[in-house]
Amino acid sequence: MLFLLKAVLFLTLLTVAGIGVYGMVRRKYELMSWRNLFLGGMCYFYALGGLMTLDYIGATERSMGILAMGVVLFMLLFLISNGVGSKLRAVDLVPQIGLVPTPTALIVMIGAAVAAAILSAGVSVVGYLSALATQFKDGFAITAVGLAAYYAIAKRLSPIALGILAGTMIVALAVSLVGTSGRRGVLAVFIALGWMWWYAWARYHPISKTLVRAVLVGSIGIVVLVGYTSVRHQFSRTSSLAERFKQLGDVASSAKIEWRLFERMLSQDTIDHTLFIVDTYPSQYDLIPLHGIYYYVVNPIPRQLFPDKPIGLGLALQEQRSANANLGTGILGHGWAEAQYLGIAYYAIFFGVLTGVIDRLARNRAHDPFLIVLLGSSLGNIFALPRGETSLFLAHATASLVSSTALVVGVRIVAGPVLNAAGYPIYPRVPGGEAHFGADAYAHDELGHEEQEYDEYADYGQEAPDNASEDPPRENA
Repeated sequence: MLFLLKAVLFLTLLTVAGIGVYGMVRRKYELMSWRNLFLGGMCYFYALGGLMTLDYIGATERSMGILAMGVVLFMLLFLISNGVGSKLRAVDLVPQIGLVPTPTALIVMIGAAVAAAILSAGVSVVGYLSALATQFKDGFAITAVGLAAYYAIAKRLSPIALGILAGTMIVALAVSLVGTSGRRGVLAVFIALGWMWWYAWARYHPISKTLVRAVLVGSIGIVVLVGYTSVRHQFSRTSSLAERFKQLGDVASSAKIEWRLFERMLSQDTIDHTLFIVDTYPSQYDLIPLHGIYYYVVNPIPRQLFPDKPIGLGLALQEQRSANANLGTGILGHGWAEAQYLGIAYYAIFFGVLTGVIDRLARNRAHDPFLIVLLGSSLGNIFALPRGETSLFLAHATASLVSSTALVVGVRIVAGPVLNAAGYPIYPRVPGGEAHFGADAYAHDELGHEEQEYDEYADYGQEAPDNASEDPPRENA
């Protein structure tokens, strides 16, 4: 059964890689999407982690056989459900944000998001408020980073725009680490860069032009994560924002990049805990039907008001395994502990439909940076959903999305007419830009000066052929 499970995990890697390549080449699905991030988490926490650690896990033949079948069942149902979700037209009824990306609107919104993130971080080590603030602060910080990235792209990477982006990223990194030493917040900052870069620029260009840039940005993010991994043990969970700023400076000077750190990051123990659950539920411990949705719904209620509030499966597992660590039970472990194969099936269906719906919305509103940044406000949690605590990470993602949406809509209600009238909107320079952002998108720059017509062939260093169309079609633009 060990060979069978390894084969299934290896085929999972190949399948996800094939889906990603096909989507990029055929332009049938956005490269940066909730679906792909979720599948990336499945590969990282289950496939790669399992292939790296299975030889050292004392799992039974029965549990490995069940998990092999569970992975196949989950992947099939997830992909089918994702296709169904991506075709649900009801999501098209989501109202427009109603903000135009003028330079003033972008700067004001970046400033508002940074201020909200700093204020939230200031109370995220104080009592019950810390539980709420921890969920809000990351969403605000990522919203600021995403809009700063859009501003830098639309301003053609001008020094001032890059300075705003760099400063926003430093604040976001410090904010994301207040009250925690985990990597999800750091990861979310770099995913936000890739998310906005994709929807603002890369999706409109050939893969040959974007692939090198994607690898470069991804590599920088991985190096930063590895460097942080080398020093994260020095980070106290109770450190304030000011202390985090100082510690970030220390990280830059003392972080190490070593191969053993890469191995440590790849050797995730999620599959070990899932196998334990398969072995012991329900033979030793009772099944906990629908525990995930129940935990998700009651999560915001203070335990002082709800003494019988359930604990996460990860905490229960700590007691069952006599471990003093943060244990990732895995999404398959959650499903099995709740209803065995049926639990695995409904987790796959729910998250398949959810990712399909969100990705349809992102694809159809790719021209609106304010909506796109909201959909990308908690991507670190989306990537971590397969690891678990799945219901907790979904609650964090929901809180980030709701709080960030409230901020953006609140600014629009208070100052929308003024911000929309404060100059001409700025858009990235992309092939066929008028088709994507509107006929007037490039008529003026932000100072009101007439601009020359955009020549997409010159952007590639080529001359336009005689029979070139004015706006070459692009699928899913």
